[in-house]
Amino acid sequence: MSIDFGKLIHGDDAARKGVLEDFYKDLLKANRNAQIQKIVEMIENLARETDDDNYSHICKLSMEVLLSLKNVNLKEIMAVRLEAQFELPEEDRLVDSVNLLRAIESMPEKEKLLDLIKSIER
Repeated sequence: MSIDFGKLIHGDDAARKGVLEDFYKDLLKANRNAQIQKIVEMIENLARETDDDNYSHICKLSMEVLLSLKNVNLKEIMAVRLEAQFELPEEDRLVDSVNLLRAIESMPEKEKLLDLIKSIER
């Protein structure tokens, strides 16, 4: 399944969350290499097609969707996401890391998410 970037970038929050939920459910069925490539594709499209405010908001919605999914190993998914960042050109990696951090900082679960990221980076 490919992600509907039109809905993701231009849709309302409900449509975006639907796209993200489908994306993550599909992602969980894939092997690690395919997961990394799908996340890289998503990040590259966001970096190219949207501004920082929209990008950050999509990251926040993405985190909300991940937190809402049942039977998901959040640490594993975040580890894949961070690994995917290192597959990106430096400029896209910087844009993604800044906007992901902005999104997490705006969330009530920020301490949990920041601790999770720190545990992955060790």
